Amino acid sequence: MPQFAVDNPFLETLGVIVAQWREGYAELLMPIDGSKLNRQGVLQGAQGTFKYSKTV
Repeated sequence: MPQFAVDNPFLETLGVIVAQWREGYAELLMPIDGSKLNRQGVLQGAQGTFKYSKTV
């Protein structure tokens, strides 16, 4: 899978990579681990925002 530069220090800290980028579409991937979960063990803001297939 080709990767593109994120060029954003905050997103880089989160481990975000740009998987696809073309006119009208961007796909960013972010590893989900315990450091990104709230006290209930849920990714904050995940409903309707992120689609993820695997939680580490």
